Amino acid sequence: MIMGECPYCDKTVCNAIPDDVDLPCIGEITCEHCKEKYWLKFSRFEPKAYTQNQFNKEYNLDDLRRITP
Repeated sequence: MIMGECPYCDKTVCNAIPDDVDLPCIGEITCEHCKEKYWLKFSRFEPKAYTQNQFNKEYNLDDLRRITP
């Protein structure tokens, strides 16, 4: 479980770590409070939430939805 703040509304959110993926990985999440979509880096050591603008500055999402730095 990754607990932290939504990068938009700063309310606490809890996100389960996916069972069927290799970590670290990145997924698109919808905040249960403000309903904004944000990106979450699932990692046991350095989890991080990104707004869409922050994500676009750091990563490239290609047409096949592969994420590259």
